[in-house]
Amino acid sequence: MKGSLRKISIYPPVMMLSMYFAVFSYMIPTMMEMFSMNYKQVGVISTVQFAGGAIAQLVCFGIFAALNKTRIIFISLAAVTLCLVWVGFNKVAFLLYVLFFFRGFFGNTVNTLSNALVTDVFDRRKEFFVGLYHSLAAGAAVLGPYLALWLGNSFTVSFEMTAVLIGLSTVVFWFGMKRDIKMPLIANRANFGGMLKFFSLLKINSMVLILVMILLCSFIQNMMVLYITSFGKQLSGVDADGALALAMFLAGLFAGSMLYSVIAHKVGTVKIMLVANILSFAALSAMLLCSSAAAVGFLALAGGLFFGANMPGLFVELAKLVPHDSGAVSALLFLGSIIAGLAAPVVVGAIADEIGIRWALLINMAFFIPTIGLLFFWRKRHIYSAA
Repeated sequence: MKGSLRKISIYPPVMMLSMYFAVFSYMIPTMMEMFSMNYKQVGVISTVQFAGGAIAQLVCFGIFAALNKTRIIFISLAAVTLCLVWVGFNKVAFLLYVLFFFRGFFGNTVNTLSNALVTDVFDRRKEFFVGLYHSLAAGAAVLGPYLALWLGNSFTVSFEMTAVLIGLSTVVFWFGMKRDIKMPLIANRANFGGMLKFFSLLKINSMVLILVMILLCSFIQNMMVLYITSFGKQLSGVDADGALALAMFLAGLFAGSMLYSVIAHKVGTVKIMLVANILSFAALSAMLLCSSAAAVGFLALAGGLFFGANMPGLFVELAKLVPHDSGAVSALLFLGSIIAGLAAPVVVGAIADEIGIRWALLINMAFFIPTIGLLFFWRKRHIYSAA
């Protein structure tokens, strides 16, 4: 029973952090009204979070990967909770940038080390449990827009409630992992490293290819999550339509990640991702040409479903290349996401201010083209290596 609680306790914090990001994305129109911001300015707030996350990835890669992951996760969860409590009551625009920066740092520390912890704790069927990790995170995020909608689109109440939920998940994590948390701070001195460690990993065959794939997939996913609410709401001016668009895309990610975890060992990651990205490209492009909220919801669900295999699939492939250092592997995965998030929100936001959110997201779809091209190349390399 204790062993099961230990394993289960990894998931609630990540689920609640994903719900937070969905709440944040859904609340973008509210923040724009409350703080008199445009899309570009809101994009800067998102970039600030990713900047904090970028620093977190570097620290995770060079330092935290060698430390007691459970203790660092617990401390970071407490810090995220405090940041969001302050965000909810804050009325000063400038402080938002500071608070979201620290939320980005501590939140991405939790995501990175939790991802690594899954591969450490589960010895067998890693594809399944990594896929479950990503699918549960996406599934919890589906509830985020409706939580904020149910709370009356209140900026203060939405962020305070999110802080409470993350705080509760911290308590669950403590009860499940308290024995691990009390272990020595330094877990594996060999995993300490810096840029030399990073460059040594780049020399591994297929490593650069996977990192570029992570960057492209992260760009597409982050921009859809950030701005699809604004797109959905713009169609009718109804808050619920914005919530529907975001919730359906996240529900698709949930189902896609879960589906990947079930079939990956039978079909193979690269083949799954190639077919799935072609179908996701078609579905999301069609969605952005629709004017019906129902059609947008359906196509967002389909696009998310096919896109959902990307992150768990890329992590599994990375873990195969570096099986001895799960912390570094997880940091590499999230570093690609963070790099994409540094510039993308501002760029896409600026385009949306100039020519509209629909065209900005259609331009975002162009990143599918190199993604699919690289997957064709990767698939061909796998076939030749097998022969």
